[in-house]
Amino acid sequence: MLYCKASFYTSKGEAELLCSSKKCSSVPSPPRGEDPLAAHWHPAYDNDEDGIFLTDAQSVIVRCNRAATTLVGSPRREITGAECYRAVHQTDTYIPACPLERVRRRKRREVIRITQGGRDLEIEVTPILDADGRFLGTKHVLRDIGERANMDQEHNEAETFLNNLLHNMPD
Repeated sequence: MLYCKASFYTSKGEAELLCSSKKCSSVPSPPRGEDPLAAHWHPAYDNDEDGIFLTDAQSVIVRCNRAATTLVGSPRREITGAECYRAVHQTDTYIPACPLERVRRRKRREVIRITQGGRDLEIEVTPILDADGRFLGTKHVLRDIGERANMDQEHNEAETFLNNLLHNMPD
């Protein structure tokens, strides 16, 4: 049996799903009795500026990086062991836009954008599957896209201004 480290997991090993192309290589299974999600954590995640955490099949966060603690506004000890909806959204249940059920059913990555606490966030949820395709949990990536959203808004406003200017010019 093989476990994988990347964003998309197959019985043949590591694969990264980018649109519809796959890159594959294999890594060995974790030792018997070890947390199967531990094989999916990479130490470099702590250097990532996006918040990253792994959840088990019941949506309990088992690991998170430093950026996740900053985005969530809580220390690692409070995030780890909490359900993702409690830690990230401070709710008692999943938010209406939560892609988790689609991720479990389709066994593929889903991305949503939400505004929460005055921040524009992109949340990417990727399934973690065992070698037999059973759902083990998820990898969540949280991105603060506020600056990008502001730039998109400014671009749209400038485009509207220029279109109005062109359409109102005398012949």
